[in-house]
Amino acid sequence: MSEGSRIRLYRPRANLADFGFMFNVKIDGIDVGTLGPKQSKIFELPPGQHVLRLLSWPGRGSGDRPLIVGPGEMKEFYCFTNAFGLVSIRPPRAKDLARLKRLGVVPAEGAP
Repeated sequence: MSEGSRIRLYRPRANLADFGFMFNVKIDGIDVGTLGPKQSKIFELPPGQHVLRLLSWPGRGSGDRPLIVGPGEMKEFYCFTNAFGLVSIRPPRAKDLARLKRLGVVPAEGAP
């Protein structure tokens, strides 16, 4: 039996462009949950190639974000909207993690 894989999604507080809407999280075209402002969530998935997509409100969503996760691996993504309300997904930068830590979104060291 192979080890499961995970992705952790981080989202900062809402801005005026996204009105604080929840992001609907889709992995491989399947709704797997939501991500609200100032939240961090972990989603489990089998190892291999997957497609991540976030949708905010009709007509507003990220593009497909292909990703590959190995057995037991966790990938992390920073999820946000720009000034025009367009949803973006990217690996977190050091300044993103510092901002999220100030907001209390980043889990403590060693937390899953």
